[in-house]
Amino acid sequence: MVTAESGWLRPFHWDLAHLATYRGERSKPLLEEAVDLAVRMTGASYGAYFKTVGTERLDAFALSGIPRDVFPRPAEVGLPPVRITDVFAPTVSDGGTTVLIDDLFTDARYGRMGGMPPGHPPVRSYLAVPVKSIQGVMLGAILLAHVQPGRFSDASRYQAEAVATYAAVAIENARSYEAEQLAMARLGELAQILQRSLLPRALPALERVDVAVRYLPAEAGQEVGGDWYDAVVSDHQVTFVIGDVQGHSTAAAALMGQLRTAVRAYVSEGHAPGAALARTNTLLGDLGSELFATCALVQLDQHTGAMRVASAGHPPPLVVRKGTVREVEVDPGIPLGVTPGATYPETLVQLTGRAEVLMYTDGLVETVAGGITADLPRVMAIAGQSHRDIESMVQAVLSGVASRLTDDAALLGLSYAGPVGQAAELDVEGSTGAPSLCRRFLYRQLDLWGVDQDTTDSAAVVLSELVTNAAIHAHGRVRLKLEVEDRRLRISVTDASTGLPRQRQAEEGALGGRGLAIVEAMSEDWGVVMRPTGKTVWSQLVIPDPGGQP
Repeated sequence: MVTAESGWLRPFHWDLAHLATYRGERSKPLLEEAVDLAVRMTGASYGAYFKTVGTERLDAFALSGIPRDVFPRPAEVGLPPVRITDVFAPTVSDGGTTVLIDDLFTDARYGRMGGMPPGHPPVRSYLAVPVKSIQGVMLGAILLAHVQPGRFSDASRYQAEAVATYAAVAIENARSYEAEQLAMARLGELAQILQRSLLPRALPALERVDVAVRYLPAEAGQEVGGDWYDAVVSDHQVTFVIGDVQGHSTAAAALMGQLRTAVRAYVSEGHAPGAALARTNTLLGDLGSELFATCALVQLDQHTGAMRVASAGHPPPLVVRKGTVREVEVDPGIPLGVTPGATYPETLVQLTGRAEVLMYTDGLVETVAGGITADLPRVMAIAGQSHRDIESMVQAVLSGVASRLTDDAALLGLSYAGPVGQAAELDVEGSTGAPSLCRRFLYRQLDLWGVDQDTTDSAAVVLSELVTNAAIHAHGRVRLKLEVEDRRLRISVTDASTGLPRQRQAEEGALGGRGLAIVEAMSEDWGVVMRPTGKTVWSQLVIPDPGGQP
């Protein structure tokens, strides 16, 4: 059944719904929008939204149909708020009722208020409706005026009251929205504080590596993420870590803290990158978490430039050398927490000169439309440009990204100054097994340094003779030292014997006696250094120039 009241509102149905859904995102303030609608629906000459100030004064918060300079807010021009007169009182009091006056000039209350103040716009028809919350709390009042008498009807009253009802809903919504925004902003601040408290305050100062780091939270959402980075130093070796726990929540942040601690502990115990990831994967399974994480480790020997990389489902590092950028070809491995007993292969990269390395989480290169690696070409192009230092490179990579991140992003940049000569030592018991142990060490180390196979095989023969001689004639431990510098390989074997080695003429058919003759034949140079506690026998071999290889 269509009533007269519903007919009065039907033309303005969508306007009222639009008002009720106000949340603060619109260009026009809420109260001004409400008064505009009331003026339009009732045909008033102008209107205002008033709020009480104390118990005796009113303040006009919004106007419609009249310029603000004609009716300024008293506080803006140094005047006290409008006095609550007998005309205003029934509407703005605690009870709050609608007041409709056909002709204000003939109303006794108008006479008692002493007429309009100087400069006040003319008023003949008067309509005022209270704005109350659902709980009945007075929020304010909408006052409507017309310059001619008898212009407001029952329909006008009903329409104005409808606007007041919908405005009250909108005011409550707006207040809730503002409170929600404040709470979200505070939550965002707390999330960032929590995130940063779980990350290292500063990375260690390193001998031959400059480091720059950035962490940027996602633009959308306020919950804390699980991205992290770290660096663990052991002598001249440093292991850089970057990881990303699934999701955005306090649970993700807490798990990130646990994983960062675990990886740091395993690396500090001396575990290689792959082993550290395997142990961390086992730990995550034991924790029973439903979350998984990706992680990459880069272990760099600052003296030799040997870089071992292992990944658990994480984007591979980028290596920048002389303007050329390439991804390290590393087995991505299974993310941590997915497969019990997973193993993580290592990839060896030999940095033979100055180079930069970028490690990052996928938020840096992910876009909504293009997927998780859509922005990687842009990152690689910027990284390949000329930069003053690693700080400027990292900043350039982040330019244009921070304002549109869909996920948290961590970026760890390294600038390596290059090798300073390569050296490695091994201490073994002077026994019959010493030559075999030392050969295995030599093969592994020279492979790590990129020494060619022919030189390595010759070095193994020389090493065998020197270590065998030390093990036979010395007592106690034998120390092997390998050094590479200026394309020369130096093998030094130190023992506790003070007896000088002597070159003998081996008899025909003899199995021994040719040791030093072999060393002399295969070496560019060799010699003996006597020490108070023993001696060092050394041999030097030439490493052929590979011909243009970096």
